[in-house]
Amino acid sequence: MPIYEGLTEMDVENKLLADLADFNKKYSEYVRCNNKTINPNNSILNCTPDQMSIRAVSDARDIISGDFQSLNSADKVSKITSSQYDASYNYIMNTYNNVVIPERTDLDMKLRELNKSSDTIAGEQIAHYDSVFYVGILWSVAAASLLFYVFTKKA
Repeated sequence: MPIYEGLTEMDVENKLLADLADFNKKYSEYVRCNNKTINPNNSILNCTPDQMSIRAVSDARDIISGDFQSLNSADKVSKITSSQYDASYNYIMNTYNNVVIPERTDLDMKLRELNKSSDTIAGEQIAHYDSVFYVGILWSVAAASLLFYVFTKKA
């Protein structure tokens, strides 16, 4: 990653974001404190002179402008060699093939068990329980019908 004045590109971007947040805070305070409807004569919010001054807002804007200039003026292209690229590519592919895919397969199997798919042990147990339950109902109906037939035939 390129380095600007002792900072990496990400540090410069983080500084820019922090300065933008500071600018937004100062600007919203300035607008709120100088609003004649919300804060007539500074009698409700009791803002400080710094909050009511446009100077604080313009100073924050100047800081942001400097951050943009330092970010845009620096060389952002980091050059890597072909061997660095190949080593990085091989590392990523080996990690993917040897770590990610086996873990993904394991997680998929565990999720199937949790969701009780029909092709899992839990799914097979549920199907077995259901079949035993329905066979029991069928035997009960058959026995009741047989008893009914036996007792009504004699009479």
